[in-house]
Amino acid sequence: MGSRRRRASSTPAWPHPSPERFACSGASPHPRPCRSRRSAGHRRSCGRTPTPRSHACNRQFRVLTASYLTVAITMNLVLAAMPYFAEYELGRAALTTVLIAAFMAPAVLATPLWVLVARRFGKQRSLLTAQAAFVAGSLVLALGAAAGLPLLIAAVTVLGVAFAAMQLMPLSMVPDVVAAAGPAGTAGAGSYTGVWTAAEATGSALGPYVYSACLAAGGFVASTAGEHAAQSSGALTAIRYGFTLVPAVLMTIAIALQRRYTLDGRAHTTAPRTVVRENALE
Repeated sequence: MGSRRRRASSTPAWPHPSPERFACSGASPHPRPCRSRRSAGHRRSCGRTPTPRSHACNRQFRVLTASYLTVAITMNLVLAAMPYFAEYELGRAALTTVLIAAFMAPAVLATPLWVLVARRFGKQRSLLTAQAAFVAGSLVLALGAAAGLPLLIAAVTVLGVAFAAMQLMPLSMVPDVVAAAGPAGTAGAGSYTGVWTAAEATGSALGPYVYSACLAAGGFVASTAGEHAAQSSGALTAIRYGFTLVPAVLMTIAIALQRRYTLDGRAHTTAPRTVVRENALE
């Protein structure tokens, strides 16, 4: 009897598989959906592993990037158009330096002020205000030389002040988007930055081309070396409005896109909820 008890006690007691294991292995006669498989499918579709597709699934990042791309196109268009506006609308090519200085100097000086404004009123509201100010300044510039040089320089200064905010605010919103995406966002911070940099480079390239398309539509004739080509009224109109109304329209589109960004003011409350939701899927 004693030996039988010893042999029985020495026999290993294998654990019985749980219903959850049967459900995941498919051995159960009544299989249930496996939670780990659902989460794996979710990860493949909207990305716990950072991929371009996971960025596309992030609505906040998609809206923010689209708005910033439009802003980048607009700002590079304006910088490319300034020499044409100075020479053909104002009649003095030397004013190009004055316009660029009136644009860039306020942009540098206003950056610290925009930091204070963002802390007081929020990033989103500050950015939308700057974009609206840019539209207003562009409409003033559309008046052309008849408005007078002082008013035009003041309008360019407004564009420069707005430009500072449109560089500062969107870039400061990217970390908020990354944090709100939970662990997947933190792991993919580098890829988010890569997509953002690509959008900025694309805007830098497209801006001058958009203005070139405006000049071509107006019949602009390029000057040769040592010879100043006379421009038609259509070309002069394209020079003025390509520098003013076209940027105003593009910036209005950027405002419409930016208004769909809803993360500002909720960055610290959205992120923990996202983390809980991600953990529930595991």
